[in-house]
Amino acid sequence: MKQLAAHDFEDLLQVSLLVEPHNQLLLDLLFSLSCWHALAKLHLQTMSTIKFLQKLTQALGYYLQKFARITCTVYDAHELVQELNFYTYKLHSLGDYPSAIQQYGTYDGFSTQVMSY
Repeated sequence: MKQLAAHDFEDLLQVSLLVEPHNQLLLDLLFSLSCWHALAKLHLQTMSTIKFLQKLTQALGYYLQKFARITCTVYDAHELVQELNFYTYKLHSLGDYPSAIQQYGTYDGFSTQVMSY
């Protein structure tokens, strides 16, 4: 489970089911993540989409914190050092995407995936 890309997390989370109310919280989080990802990857951005991305980033932060505060405390799960957590730069920089898109343009030419040749 090292070096997972976004599509790997998507595949893992699509088969995740929890008991209520945690399942609904997980679904809300997944929906926010997928909407945020789709909006951030648009090839054409407008001021409306950038403002919506800003609001969606706030909602995503809310659901991430709620998931960590409520669901993660119920289940006996242990995070490995190399896994995604609240202290990684990628997660911390999500709030910078809207202003960066406005300043530098869209991210359609960039990828964080590790390429092997």
